[in-house]
Amino acid sequence: MSITKTPNAIFDRFSDINKPRRKFFTELFEVLACVRGGFNFINIARFSYLDESTFRINYTYFFDWMKF
Repeated sequence: MSITKTPNAIFDRFSDINKPRRKFFTELFEVLACVRGGFNFINIARFSYLDESTFRINYTYFFDWMKF
């Protein structure tokens, strides 16, 4: 399974995840696989098409990692 299809298959089980959040997490998992160096918002944004502020804003929202 590709790195894009795996999170989408998992998010199909979630009823409270909307399409923009799915898109964000899909991009996040793709980027985390190729980031070199420290995992901070500036460094993650270098390898992504999303802006640093997008990562900061999305990390302020609650996400149930244990359920994931």
